[in-house]
Amino acid sequence: MIFICFEPTGLEIPYNNYFKKKLHFFISVIISNPLKEKKYINIKVYKNHKLELNDKNFYNLSYFKFLLFIRKKIKKLVFNYSISNFFCIGFIINFLVLSINPFKKKYIIYRSTDFFPILVGKKIHIKNFLSQCIDFFNFSFSNTLIFTTTRQLHARKYLKFIKKKKFIIPLSSYNLVNLNNLKKNSAKDFVYVGLVSKYHLLDHIVNVFKKIEFKDYNLHIIGDGPFLNELREKTFNQNNVIIHGYLSDEKVIDLSIKCKYGLALYNTNKDFMYYTEPAKVKYYLSLGLHVLTTNEPEISKDLLKLKLGSVLNPSENLTSFFLSLINKDVKLNLDFLKKYIKEYNFEVLHKNFELSTINIINEK
Repeated sequence: MIFICFEPTGLEIPYNNYFKKKLHFFISVIISNPLKEKKYINIKVYKNHKLELNDKNFYNLSYFKFLLFIRKKIKKLVFNYSISNFFCIGFIINFLVLSINPFKKKYIIYRSTDFFPILVGKKIHIKNFLSQCIDFFNFSFSNTLIFTTTRQLHARKYLKFIKKKKFIIPLSSYNLVNLNNLKKNSAKDFVYVGLVSKYHLLDHIVNVFKKIEFKDYNLHIIGDGPFLNELREKTFNQNNVIIHGYLSDEKVIDLSIKCKYGLALYNTNKDFMYYTEPAKVKYYLSLGLHVLTTNEPEISKDLLKLKLGSVLNPSENLTSFFLSLINKDVKLNLDFLKKYIKEYNFEVLHKNFELSTINIINEK
């Protein structure tokens, strides 16, 4: 089987570990976000649960040329290893796979894109229509469908006409660090990990740090994206904002566990946040961070209920939001956090999925 997704989806690490343990032969293809300047494709081949090949290369290609190149790489893997079973995350990836040898029989598990509607706004309504056509095409020709929230499933009214296996599987927690060993008493800093874009309110957040002139609190921004260079220029003389750019997974974890707050804030003018589950939230929780997010995603209710995060409401001023956090000096409830992470363990969430799907793949 071949597992293919863009990074980060919040699922690439746990699914990799899951499939290499469950399957005797497994290929993982992790692809950088096509919007990033530094694009890469990382191919890992596992045989008998051991890594046999690890090939990671970087490319300087435009968005659409990179997508065509991805298709070419996948097609070569399909031919070389006689692949007929696929697990695809995201509507673009799934569409590329379906376009390869379209008349050859395949078994495809499609984990739908988080966002629905995929694109919004009058200026891009044609793109929105095309995206949803591709989405419908993916559902029609895939064998098993996975959604991360009930809102994603219910929003797609046409799915009631598609008789396929459907699973609602939330994003899982990560087993990144031993939470019992975390010492957060002196932690003060904020960290953002992910695509560096204005959609994540980073331009407004750095303005807050500049305006208030936090002296004892730093903002760490980790990742790559279309806003990275502009953000570097914007914060050139701003000592309390540290732009790290792309870092390895190990360095991200080492830096993040020394912080107190994890940023998962979004521009809520985009309708799709209502339907999604941001991968950052459980990633930050698994590192023992107090999560800051907006009120639209379903998971924001859990954060408030269990006191594992703070939620920004649309009417709330961003500066006031940050000041109230610092003045209150919020504390993370470690007992609630451990219970939550255990409840959303990957193996627990995928129990029913495994019984109906992995057995089919192993039999082929």
